[in-house]
Amino acid sequence: MAEQAEATSSSSTLTDDQYDEACDLIGEGVNWIARFRENKDASLLEKAIANFRDSLRIWTKGHPDRPIPLTNLSNGLWHRFEVEGKMEDLEEALAYAEEAFPMHHPGELGYYATLQLLRSTMGARFEYTNNMEDLRKTLEYSRAFHQLHTHDDPNRSATLVVTSNCLLASFKRKGDLEELEECIQLLQESLQLRPPNHPFRSESLHTLAQALHLRFEQSGNQKDIENAT
Repeated sequence: MAEQAEATSSSSTLTDDQYDEACDLIGEGVNWIARFRENKDASLLEKAIANFRDSLRIWTKGHPDRPIPLTNLSNGLWHRFEVEGKMEDLEEALAYAEEAFPMHHPGELGYYATLQLLRSTMGARFEYTNNMEDLRKTLEYSRAFHQLHTHDDPNRSATLVVTSNCLLASFKRKGDLEELEECIQLLQESLQLRPPNHPFRSESLHTLAQALHLRFEQSGNQKDIENAT
């Protein structure tokens, strides 16, 4: 998951002590998340989530810094969902990310992190619900997220594959050929970014083969089936 948003905004209506306390809670929580990633100690994750909840009580609704604890709390809950698989954590993580996102601005670390959280949490919920609206939103967030990565960004190929998987899932349910064409185009671009020695090239090849086979079933173009194999 993307690095957490940092507390750098103005103190606004808080007293200096309240603002310092909220910043300390966020900073300590971010450090606990980093340590959790290293050693997978669940107690550190619980401490981080508790800190983010406490900071959220300081930065109440209407405060300009509120998206900072919202995004960090969403991130902590997403990590816990990945460990424990509890749907209540997933739903809560998604809700906090949805509240935070409109308050972040493009170019901010928080915007990037929250959009990535929305893509991940909505995608995970779709896997549980198989709900088309969840898939539609996952695709929307995935498109927006990969567009943040320029062609020379080392992470662009991975974001392209995620979006293409969403498009493939949507095509299988709706049969929209435009989505299938977009899927193939994104996968072809991901292959250009993953040369033969790339460790994840096979991922792009496998998904592209699926997409080309589906297009062959629609068009009967023998070239698609040849390229798929």
